[in-house]
Amino acid sequence: FQAAETRPITTSAYLTESLDRHRDMETSRLKDYLKARENDANKPWDKPQWPGPKTTNSNDQSLKELAEIKKVSY
Repeated sequence: FQAAETRPITTSAYLTESLDRHRDMETSRLKDYLKARENDANKPWDKPQWPGPKTTNSNDQSLKELAEIKKVSY
């Protein structure tokens, strides 16, 4: 791992760059996109319906194999 840029870091330079990054973030459209609105908190969560228990043939087959293994081992 090697730094892309080597230069002495002073406190004032660090704070200046930090402020610049913060200002860039403040003006970013992503911040507005991610911002939650107060009335959104009162809406119910739009979750998908529960699909129900799985009823696949492969699942039934594996359960039968498990039952046979239990019979053999006892």
